[in-house]
Order: sequence, then C-alpha cells, then structure tokens
Amino acid sequence: MTLDCDGQHEPRRIPRFVAACREPEVDIVSGSRYLKHFARDVRPPADRRRINHEITAVLNERLGLHLTDGFCGFKAYRVEALKLLQISEPGYAMPLEFWCRPWRPVCESSSCRFADLP
Repeated sequence: MTLDCDGQHEPRRIPRFVAACREPEVDIVSGSRYLKHFARDVRPPADRRRINHEITAVLNERLGLHLTDGFCGFKAYRVEALKLLQISEPGYAMPLEFWCRPWRPVCESSSCRFADLP
C-alpha cells in the first residue's frame, strides 16, 4: 500500500483496496479522488486537479490505461507485480517512479491488470 499523509486519503478505506487487490483479475489498485466524493475528503486545489487530469490523460494514451487519477498516492499493489518492476525509490517519489518504469512489457508478459477505486 501507498498512502499520502496530507488528508486526501482515508486510511479506513485500506481494507477495500487490499480486498480489490486480492481479486484474481487485479494486480494494482489505483485510488481516484475523482470517482466519488466522500464527506470527509479533502479536495486537491484546482490547479493541481487540472495538472493531474492532463497528466493522467497522457498516461492513459501512452500506456493504454483507463485511470481517472494517475497521481493519486493511494494504491495497493500485489508484491509479485512490484517485484517485476524493480522499484528503487522507497519514499515519496515511489508512485511517480512506478509510472516511469518500463512496466508495460513486464506487465504484458505477466498479464498485469489495473483497477480504479474511489
């Protein structure tokens, strides 16, 4: 699991992410601040939302994904999928390194699958 500590993600939703990642057709669960607004959520500033939407569109186009929030730090990963990617960043930049890694050939050869959750 990765989780930002700026109040945009509710830790009580972790079990939903873990459960989704245990489904046989999912390897990586990507959180989305845009699929549903919860009462206690803290919305990102408008300029950050705009940049996020633009970058997410580029990720989707170039990587063949259907994400709604590519830079949401709330994610669950199957350990096997992360091992294939050889992520080296242990801190804040880890989710960004994840998208910059050449994961597509690795995931295509191992059928890596993504899911979006609010």
